[in-house]
Amino acid sequence: MAPIAVPKAEYFDALSLQRIMQMYKEIFADENEMHFIFTGSITANELKPLLEKYIASLPTTSKKFHYTDNQLRMAKGKVDVNVYKGKEPKALILKVYSGEVPYSDALDLKAQAVSEILNIRIIEELREKIKGIYGGGIEAQFEKIPYSHYTFFLTLPCGPEKVDTLLKAANAEIQSLIKNGPSKENLEKVKKQWKEKHKVDIKENGTWLSELQSFYFPGDNPDYFINYDKYVDGLTQKDIQDAAKLLLTTKNVITGILRPESAGK
Repeated sequence: MAPIAVPKAEYFDALSLQRIMQMYKEIFADENEMHFIFTGSITANELKPLLEKYIASLPTTSKKFHYTDNQLRMAKGKVDVNVYKGKEPKALILKVYSGEVPYSDALDLKAQAVSEILNIRIIEELREKIKGIYGGGIEAQFEKIPYSHYTFFLTLPCGPEKVDTLLKAANAEIQSLIKNGPSKENLEKVKKQWKEKHKVDIKENGTWLSELQSFYFPGDNPDYFINYDKYVDGLTQKDIQDAAKLLLTTKNVITGILRPESAGK
């Protein structure tokens, strides 16, 4: 995965309008292997003449397109980064768990459930009980292009004095999920929230556009969208525990902590 970076002023100074236009022309001068997806309240008879006029007339060649794996990867092993910046008495914990396992729609769904259940516990313990954070949480990402890998991003904004306490508390919640699995109550809460959200999402053109794109690239299984409730209802406590064991026992863990400048002194 590419490192997160803040663009520098000289990057923008180096931009060339001529090169940008050249790239634009190179891409759109050849529509071969491109897919066009339309969603909304429109009939085939209405759409056909528009396709013939604006799409079918575009130039094509026999050129093949493919993605390139630039071999950018997350750092391996345990990495600790401490940054002292800013005057305000604020801190930020960023923890990244990563690994490479074969992608599947089933495992992706379980990974999302792992993050949702951990977020429930983060709210209950770290925010409400410890009163150490005012936001944040954990997010799972599972990708198969250009290579199969996953990442869990834990973000905890807090006061500098709470950093160590929150690191221990967050790790305790992860280890508890690995050892004991989720409670039935929390799993059912996630299932209910997901299904209610899905009922709303399927009424939106943007949802259908996104899902149709994913069926073509990178080739997700459409049944997980069409019969979403079936797969959500099928999740068990053991499924979530096994997924947590597989994904969160990784040795690749980056811990970045931002503290104010005064803490460094």
